[in-house]
Amino acid sequence: MKRAEVKLDPHGNGVAAALIMEGLIPSMSMSPTITINIRVVKAYRVIHVQCPHLAVQAFVKSLCNIHRVPYRPYLCQQFSIAYDLYLDLCRHTEERMMKVLGCNSSWRLKHAFPVCTYKLEGEDAIIFEMLITMDRNNSLKHVLQREKVMSEMGEPVLGKSREHVDNGDAGDGYYLQRERVERWVRDRVADRLPMEPMGEDNPCADHWKNMINDVPSKMWGIFDKTGIFLALCCHRFILVLADMIKSRELAKYPLAVVEELLDAFEMKLGIGYDGGCHFGATVANSKLGNEAQEKQLKCLVGSFHGHTHNCLCQLQFLVTYVEGMGLEDLEGCECFFSRSNGLAKSCHYASCKFLCSNYHQALGILKIKALLRAWMHQEGVESVDRFTEWLAEETTYLEGLKSAPKTNNETLEMEYVQKLVNLSASQRHVQEKMEKDLERMQELEELLEIEERWITVSSKWTATVNEIKKRKYHLTLDVLELLIVERIFELTKMNQSQTGYKMCKHIAKALQARSKAVKNAIERYNDVAAALDLPMRSVSWEQVVEYAFVVDFDILRETCAETLKAREEIKRLNIEICWVITWIRDENCFLWRMERSMRAIKGETEEQIEVDTLMAVQVRLYRKQQGPFDAGHLENFWKLAQMPGFTGSL
Repeated sequence: MKRAEVKLDPHGNGVAAALIMEGLIPSMSMSPTITINIRVVKAYRVIHVQCPHLAVQAFVKSLCNIHRVPYRPYLCQQFSIAYDLYLDLCRHTEERMMKVLGCNSSWRLKHAFPVCTYKLEGEDAIIFEMLITMDRNNSLKHVLQREKVMSEMGEPVLGKSREHVDNGDAGDGYYLQRERVERWVRDRVADRLPMEPMGEDNPCADHWKNMINDVPSKMWGIFDKTGIFLALCCHRFILVLADMIKSRELAKYPLAVVEELLDAFEMKLGIGYDGGCHFGATVANSKLGNEAQEKQLKCLVGSFHGHTHNCLCQLQFLVTYVEGMGLEDLEGCECFFSRSNGLAKSCHYASCKFLCSNYHQALGILKIKALLRAWMHQEGVESVDRFTEWLAEETTYLEGLKSAPKTNNETLEMEYVQKLVNLSASQRHVQEKMEKDLERMQELEELLEIEERWITVSSKWTATVNEIKKRKYHLTLDVLELLIVERIFELTKMNQSQTGYKMCKHIAKALQARSKAVKNAIERYNDVAAALDLPMRSVSWEQVVEYAFVVDFDILRETCAETLKAREEIKRLNIEICWVITWIRDENCFLWRMERSMRAIKGETEEQIEVDTLMAVQVRLYRKQQGPFDAGHLENFWKLAQMPGFTGSL
C-alpha cells in the first residue's frame, strides 16, 4: 500500500472525480481514505471473465500476500465497492459512446449477433431467418433473507424481508422488467391455455404440465427468485432473460419473452422450447397470435427433448424432421446453463470458429453418401425423395390412428360391444351402473339400427372384439417403444463427455424410476400380444436391456436424414459467413468514420472539445478491441474456403 497526494479537479467535481482522473478507484464516494489502482480492478475483471470461479476474496488475499500485509475481511468489502464503481463507470461510458454512435436502447437486441441479424441483398431465401432457443434454469435461486418472527404458539413463521433493495440495472436491455412479465397475469394466461389437445396442431399437449398445472403453483416462501428464463440465438448469444419471481416455469415467462422478440425482429423466427408443440398453441390463442402468424413464427421442440413427445408430434415439431433446420438442435440453453451454474460468463462470444466447425461437420456427413447409396441399392430405394415420402406416409398413418377405426359405424360398433361387456360386469355389482350402460347401449342400437342384440357368438361381435384387441395391442406397443427409446437416449446422454455430475445423477434417477415402468409395460404388452388371434412374439426384460447397448441399427436409418440436414446446414452457413464478413467490413468503416468525425468537430467551449476528444478515444479503443478477433475470424474463413467441398463465397 502506498500514500499519494492527489490534486483536486479545478472544475469542482469533488475528491472521487480527482482520484479517478489519477487512475485510482475510491472505496467510498465521500471522503475516501483507501483507493485501488484502476489497473488492478481491470485485471480482476479480465481474469474473472476467463476464470469465473475466482472470487473477490481469493483475489484480495492474493493482493495481500503480494504486498505482505495481513488479510482483513473488510478489505473484500472495500474491493467489492471499488469493483462495482468500476463496472458502473465502464457501463456509463459505453452507454454514452453508443448514444453518440446512434445505438438506442433497442439496438443491442436488434443487433445481438451479425450471423443472425445482418442481411444482404440478393441472398438466397431460407426458411428460418433466425433460430432461437429458450428454457428456464431452476438452479439460480435466491434465498430471501427474512426477520426472525415467532408465532403466538412459539413456532417460527415467515417474517418481513430484511434485505436492501437493489435498484441496479444490468444495462443493455438484457432483463425483462417485472412489470412486463406480470402483464401476462395468471388468470389471463390460464384462459388462453388450451385445456384439450388441439388436433394436429397440438398432438401431445397433455404430456406437458408446466403450462396448465403450474399456473396456480407457488414456490416455497424462502425463495425470492426461483431461477431465470433465458432466450438465446442458435449461436448462444443472450437475447433476453427474465427472473422467475416466487414461482415455477409459468406460461407468462415464455410469453413475455416471445412478445419482446416479436417487437424486436421483423423476420421469420423458429423458437425451440421443451414443450414447443403446446406452447405454439398457447401463443396462437394469446394476443400475440396474429402477429406471430404474420411473422411466420414457428415453435419447435429441441432434439434432446424429442422422445418425451409422441411420434406424430415429433414429425411435426422435432427439429430433426423440420425442413430448414440443418444440423441445429436448439439445445443451446442446456450448454449455457452448464457454464452459468459455475458463475461463468459467456466468454465464447469472442469466436466465430463455430461456423467453420459446423461446416466441417456438414462436409464430414456428406462424405458417407456412398454408404447411403449402397444401402439404398440393397434395400431397393430408387431415390432420396422416397425418404420424404415415407415421412409423409408415417404422418398420415399416425394421424389416421387418432380417428381409427376409420368409419363412424365401426366406432359405434366397437363402443356397442364394449358397453355389452360393461353391462355383463355391472349386473354382478351395481344396479345403477347397469341401468346407465343399458340406456347407452339402447342409444347405440338405435344409432346402428341393430334389430337383434349381438351375442358373443355372432360374427359382428367377433370381428369388433378383434379390432379392440388390435387397437389395445398398437397402443401398448407405442408405450413400450417410447419407454425403450427414452432409456436408450438417456443411457447415451449419461455416457457422453461433458455431461455434468448433477445431470448424470438426474438421468440415473430417472432410469431407476423408469425401469419399473418398462417392466410393467413389458407385462402389459405380452398380455395383449398373447390375446390376439394371431399372437405376436413376446418381449423379455433381458432383450430390452440389450437394446440399450446394441444401437448400431440407428446408424443407417439416420444417415439419410443427416445427409439432408447437412445440405441445409451448408446452405445456411454459406449465407451466414457472408453476413459476418460483410458486417466486419461495414463495422470497421463505420467506427473509423465516427472517430474521424469526432476529432474534426470544433466545439463551442473547451469543455465540449475535451468531451468530443475523449469520446473519439473511446470509439478508437472500441474499434481496436474488435480488431484482433476480426482478423482471426477472417483467417478461419479463408482456411475453410480452401477445403474441398466448400461451396460458398468470401
